[in-house]
Amino acid sequence: HLFSPLQGDVNSGMHLAIGSRLGPVAGVLEAQFAQGEFGAELHDLNAQLRVYLPISPNVELFPLVAIGQSRVTAEEGASHLDLGIGAQLNLTDNFALGGRYSARMIAEDAQGVPTNGHNLLAQVSITF
Repeated sequence: HLFSPLQGDVNSGMHLAIGSRLGPVAGVLEAQFAQGEFGAELHDLNAQLRVYLPISPNVELFPLVAIGQSRVTAEEGASHLDLGIGAQLNLTDNFALGGRYSARMIAEDAQGVPTNGHNLLAQVSITF
């Protein structure tokens, strides 16, 4: 994952998510851990809505919208709205590889620092 806010920082991190999918619609809760001053720290908490659109028997596109809270562990957090698009290759009924891009469309400043930016992620999906 890459995150690049206005000040030009690029950080690596990891997203952990859990969700539920009913047909083409999925709801996902996601925590983003990013590299901080003192190592990995919880950076964002998001609630996502995704709609999966099949483009072949094993490939799906999914537009997404997410609302959440940035800089969760800081004294002052900030709300945000993200929009994105992703794709995944379903290798089996329970395992998929994919990637996604999202942009922070609306973001509050946290302690005078912009929380907007862009995410580019590779993802592994396991369903139960």
